[in-house]
Amino acid sequence: NKYASAAIDVAYGECVETTYSVGGAYTVADVNLYIQGLAGDMGNLTFTLISPEGTEVVLAAEVCAGTDEVEFTFDGDYGFAINTACGFLNNDGDLVMPVGDIEVFIGEEAAGDWVLQICHNGPESTAPAACASSTLFINSQEPYPDYTPTLEHALGACGEH
Repeated sequence: NKYASAAIDVAYGECVETTYSVGGAYTVADVNLYIQGLAGDMGNLTFTLISPEGTEVVLAAEVCAGTDEVEFTFDGDYGFAINTACGFLNNDGDLVMPVGDIEVFIGEEAAGDWVLQICHNGPESTAPAACASSTLFINSQEPYPDYTPTLEHALGACGEH
């Protein structure tokens, strides 16, 4: 399931929130977040994802100073840690691991408003950030069906006594 946002513009000193409204009732199995646009300078920004249950995860905080053009996906299962993967942040949506544990959302209910908060703290510059797009991906946790066959047999048919 994927949920897209409109463009997100963040000026120096601001914290901007964008909301992804999830209508389906299901349990979270995995969460990823795609970001694309101009960061101004990634070293200025803090990204925080907040679930409908109120769980907050800092995805990036003042990392990769000097990086402007970005296109990457936060993923807790695969990729380099974002603070060591600055060269991958503008590489066609490559996977990077956030600084916080995005896997804490697993097992929560998905329905409700998910909020991405982007704050421009400005330690590197006052250049604004302009994320052209972001997409929240939430995979559902489905019960695993039990396909274990039960075979009926008559006593003694298999050499039993």
